[in-house]
Amino acid sequence: MIFSSLLFLFRFIPVFFIIYYLAPAKIKNLVLLIGSIIFYAWGEPKFLILIVLSIVINYASGLLIDYFDNKNNTLKKVSFITAIIYNLSMLFVFKYIDFFITNINKLTGLDLKLLELTLPLGISFYTFQIMSYVSDLYKGKITVERSLITLGTYLTMFPQLIAGPIVVYSDVSKKLHSRKITLDEIEMIAEYDCKIVLEQLLNEDKIVFEQNHYKYIERNDILEYGMFAPQDNHNPQLKFKDAVYGFIEKYAKKHCKQRTYETYESIFRVNIITYFKNMFIHDISQETIIRFYKCCRRRCLGERRLKNTLALLNQLIKYYQNLGVIDKTCNFQVKRLTVKNQFSINRIIF
Repeated sequence: MIFSSLLFLFRFIPVFFIIYYLAPAKIKNLVLLIGSIIFYAWGEPKFLILIVLSIVINYASGLLIDYFDNKNNTLKKVSFITAIIYNLSMLFVFKYIDFFITNINKLTGLDLKLLELTLPLGISFYTFQIMSYVSDLYKGKITVERSLITLGTYLTMFPQLIAGPIVVYSDVSKKLHSRKITLDEIEMIAEYDCKIVLEQLLNEDKIVFEQNHYKYIERNDILEYGMFAPQDNHNPQLKFKDAVYGFIEKYAKKHCKQRTYETYESIFRVNIITYFKNMFIHDISQETIIRFYKCCRRRCLGERRLKNTLALLNQLIKYYQNLGVIDKTCNFQVKRLTVKNQFSINRIIF
């Protein structure tokens, strides 16, 4: 779920505000926590467990740090270090493990297999935010939060959960325990948010001003990288991002298994779209493919991931060649990994 989507603006936010406003003061944090979890789970349900573990483990560590304060400094320090190690370990595994394995393979000549884990949404933001809470608690800058719901609300507040900024606990602790909100304040917040979202939609070309009114350009929310449905697949000026949309919707979604479809979508979104998105598909040449390969190398893409990325790009180009949308001047093949599971520019045959 993204802030500029119709789902968020006209379904999630109105329902959430109504429930939140009507809820008694004692359970407002619970409503905010549940709403934030639904917001996150809508896009990343399989990684919701990581946030739950982060809340529980750091909550327990905070209680232990407070309990051993002025009683046993050694155990207090152990509780603090344990929390920090857990938080950094989760960040390292999901964000840097393939980079680490790649360098180990290069330095030692080993052939360790890359994990190729999907990066959980917002993991950097909520990891460093909860670490700031544990760190400030250990230093005595704040008092321990004894409510699991309140600490969970602090960590998962959806306005900043996936995009930041990182909020220090001392800045919001008073509001977490006591706050009042009126209909006038809701109206003011809604008016401000609408202005911000309108500016975002205009900047992203998702909304246009025609005949004295704004018109929303409908898009498919399955692909969250701003691709609009092409009006004509046989248009020689077909943009790459529109070509990907057509390939995903008209081929992969209909003819591939769900897991394959999701893998294609992930590779396009993470590895390919950001490089080619403003290019016309008929402009892709041998030199373009070579530059793209070098770009992937600079990003330290794993050997298997790199091979799969080039192979999917090749499949996309062949799809539109067979439709007659583009000519066959950019023909290439992607060979399998070597016996040592390595992939080089020599594995691309033009």
